[in-house]
Amino acid sequence: MQENKITGSYYTPEKLVQAMIKYINSNLNKNLKILEPSGGDGRIVEELLAAGYKNIDIVEYVKEKTDKLDLKFKNNKCINIYNKDFTEFSLYTDNRYDLIIGNPPYINKKYIVENQKKYIKKSYIKNKFRYSDFNNIWNVFLLNSINLLNKNGSIFFVLPIEFLQSLHSESLRELVLSKFKSIEIFLFKEKVFDNISQSICLVYLSDKDAKLESISYKLIKDYNLKEPIFKNNIDKNNLNKKWTSFILDESEFKFITELSNKYMRVDSLGKCAPGVVTGANDYFILSNEFVKNNNLQKYVKPIISKAKQLKNILILDEEMFENTSKESNCNLLYLNEFNIEQFNDNIKKYIKYGEKREINKRYKCSKRNRWYDMPNNNPGDIVFFKRYDNLPKIIVNSKRCLTTDLGYNIILDKKFDAKSVVFCFFNSLTLALCEIKGRYYGGGVQELTPREFKELALPYKKIHYKQIEKFNKMVIENKNFQEIIDYVDGIVLSENIAYEDIRKIKEIRHKYLKRRKG
Repeated sequence: MQENKITGSYYTPEKLVQAMIKYINSNLNKNLKILEPSGGDGRIVEELLAAGYKNIDIVEYVKEKTDKLDLKFKNNKCINIYNKDFTEFSLYTDNRYDLIIGNPPYINKKYIVENQKKYIKKSYIKNKFRYSDFNNIWNVFLLNSINLLNKNGSIFFVLPIEFLQSLHSESLRELVLSKFKSIEIFLFKEKVFDNISQSICLVYLSDKDAKLESISYKLIKDYNLKEPIFKNNIDKNNLNKKWTSFILDESEFKFITELSNKYMRVDSLGKCAPGVVTGANDYFILSNEFVKNNNLQKYVKPIISKAKQLKNILILDEEMFENTSKESNCNLLYLNEFNIEQFNDNIKKYIKYGEKREINKRYKCSKRNRWYDMPNNNPGDIVFFKRYDNLPKIIVNSKRCLTTDLGYNIILDKKFDAKSVVFCFFNSLTLALCEIKGRYYGGGVQELTPREFKELALPYKKIHYKQIEKFNKMVIENKNFQEIIDYVDGIVLSENIAYEDIRKIKEIRHKYLKRRKG
């Protein structure tokens, strides 16, 4: 898997390749000039040849793969093979294509070699894109492929689902909207790649025979692209910045948007601060036993590193933290307040142990004056954890714990009550917006960025302490989450929103839940 992360080699399943070629076969003539920009083992080209296409270029960066492609397609005059890095090839070739089809490699920018970075930066500058938006090599495959098309040319790519929802991909989505009249997005009911958790989509971009300028979303079962089990066309003018609103029809999207605008946003609560980026959680976050055995009590601060440490916890007080810290590491090594002369022998040994493990050479640590000092982060009055399963995890931080960067720490304005904020957060409207504004990953895990979290609408009111006590008890007793939401809705929403509208909000949220969890 580590090799795959570096080379991006996640080969397209045969059934998916066949479905893609079958879909385009009835729409395109056989004399088109075609490019496969990430040749791999040649399976897409084999299907193209079998379908009768006669003019195909292949670009493949890895020499060993190129040699195998040369053998596989030896003496085939329909094919030209280039042993090139596509990031370079796409900048300097004079070739133009009627169809560019493939499964671009998936390589995080931290694995991109310096030579590739040079060409990628040139591509972004050429297209007036911010290089800071680049986060994976598939970004530049899509960007530069658009520039290699003939008039009325098409692109058919296998892309990660993040293309539809990532902030990094926003400028790419805007470019696609401006360049193509017909945009088809295919999503799959079943898992497509067995060995990766990343969800994927097919993206078919064209101008040909486009009667309406819209995005067509299609949910596919059994690789039958021509007969989706669900279809929704959305006018380009009614899209949100992410392309994940396809589940809703225009009336539903308008309903939820107008309702949201009636309430305050989360960013009105106060300052939202990031959690601590330690640079090495396994080194800096310690167990109670280790702290006690090495007499480190004065050198640590309480910290929560994972939302799962807070299962069935709504209010993190001293007692709850003590119980949690017995079962997981909750002590952050915090040496900022001490001079070296104040370190005990065990701390000095532990620092040497860290240097032996080269923790000091890790990126975040290497940028500090003293590699083992932590950023100065303040604990929040409430903490929201950016990833969740069925329900978001947001807690009252009575213990004043620090968190890692998985948590967003909200330091409340004095006019807000922390327990009331957390109570109100679990209403159906805010929870539906968590689904709409966030993004999901393989396995159905949902995530919100700080910007997305701050944009959430929050119907806030001061909650009576007895209602908070009942709510807290329901969480501790692990009551059904729908029962918890219904209780909150009855107190927070029912005064101002009609029963039928609350039911409609719940239905919208369930649509998104069903999509990401299956």
